[in-house]
Amino acid sequence: MNTGGEGFKLYHITGSEEVVIPEVKEGLNKGIPQLFLVNTSREACRMESFRYLTKGEERQLGSYRKESDRNNYRVTHSIVNSIYANLLHCGIEELLFRRGKYQKPLISNDLNYHYNLAHSKNFALVGLHGRELGVDIEFIDEGLDYTAIARGLFTREDREYIRREPGNFFRLWVAKESYLKFRGTGFYSDLKDLAIKGEEEGKIILLDKTRGSCHPVFMAEHLSCSIGFSCL
Repeated sequence: MNTGGEGFKLYHITGSEEVVIPEVKEGLNKGIPQLFLVNTSREACRMESFRYLTKGEERQLGSYRKESDRNNYRVTHSIVNSIYANLLHCGIEELLFRRGKYQKPLISNDLNYHYNLAHSKNFALVGLHGRELGVDIEFIDEGLDYTAIARGLFTREDREYIRREPGNFFRLWVAKESYLKFRGTGFYSDLKDLAIKGEEEGKIILLDKTRGSCHPVFMAEHLSCSIGFSCL
C-alpha cells in the first residue's frame, strides 16, 4: 500500500522487489521524501528478498541475539543499499559509508541523497531525501505507563498536551526524536530543549529552545505505529 501526504510518500512494502527505483528517483528529484515501512515479522514479509547486505553488515547481523533486531537490521540496510547502489550505478560493496559528528550514518554521494533509519518492535522505517532528514517510528503500546517517562523527559507544555489524549505521548516522542535525528544530534541533545508549540494538519510544531525557532514535523499513523519525519 502506498500513501501520501503533504510533502512525502509512504510505501508499505513486504518485499525488496516492491521498491521501484525509477519511481523513487523521480520522487527524490522532485524533492519529495520517500519513506518505506515494513512489518518485519517473518509471517508478514518476504525476509529472503532483503538480501542486499555488505560483508561487514552480514557480520554485524550475526551479533544480534533477538530475531526482531536481526530482521529490522536486515530489512532497513537492504533497502538503503539496494536503492543507493541502483541510483549510483555501483555494487553495494562500493558504497562509501561514513558517520557524522554525532555518529549519524551516511553514504557519500554526489547526488546529495540522505537517509535515516528507525525501528520499533517488528516495524522498520527507512527514509530518503535530497536533504538532511530524520525519521522515527514507535509502536503504540496502550499498556505502557508513560507517566514517569513524561515527567522526567518532557516539558510542562508537553505534559499538558499528553493529558488531552494518551496517544499524544507516542506522537510527541516520535516528533522529538525525528527532529533530533534530522539535526544529527539524536539523544546527545536534551528532549526538554524541545517543547510542543502547536499542531497543524498532519504536523506537530516543535519549539527548539536552543535555537529560538519553531520546526514542523510531519506525522502519520499506520499499522499501530506513530511515524514522524523531519527535514528542511
